[in-house]
Amino acid sequence: MADGARVWRVYRKEADAYDNALLESWSETLDVLLIFAGLFSAVATAFVIESYQFLQPDNAAYAAAALYILVAATNNSTGIALPAPPDLGFKSSASRWINGLWFTSILLALTVAFLTILVKQWITEYRARNRASAKSPRDWARRREVYSKALERWPVAEVVSFLPFLLHLSLFLFFAGIVVFLWALDRTTGLWIFVLGISLAVFYLGCTLIP
Repeated sequence: MADGARVWRVYRKEADAYDNALLESWSETLDVLLIFAGLFSAVATAFVIESYQFLQPDNAAYAAAALYILVAATNNSTGIALPAPPDLGFKSSASRWINGLWFTSILLALTVAFLTILVKQWITEYRARNRASAKSPRDWARRREVYSKALERWPVAEVVSFLPFLLHLSLFLFFAGIVVFLWALDRTTGLWIFVLGISLAVFYLGCTLIP
């Protein structure tokens, strides 16, 4: 078949239409994910700035320990029994859970943003190579087939489909951290938020599985 046969021009027209529709759909999804991941990371970071302090040494406890040592030294000769010194290494399990959940949530959101940028770079490169000039329509068709196979070999479609799930997981982990945080402060409020979270999770599973 000749390099300039009509079939190659028809193939290019159809391939361009298919690629443009597919890549545009991916780009729109990735743009939404990138914006949301950025906004969510900013909000979650504001919470973490406060919560990570729960894992830092308590200055008040250090002051109490220093005072305890002074009092103990003063009362050694009197034989007065003193209470046990404060535990400077104690960190509540709630603090560990809160920070663990929130830091993991932020890490996942940043991972989504990173992968989104990476996939958008792949899409841009794919478009640029397909739009480059070719010696003939047949050469363009061969080149496009090579790039298309490469796009399939790198599971771009699977990555684009997986990114929303990863961001959803990040949101649920953050929400779980809020439940633990509120539960430690007030169990009634924490229980109410927990019920709302379970309802949201059930609704999410329903929307995911029913289609």
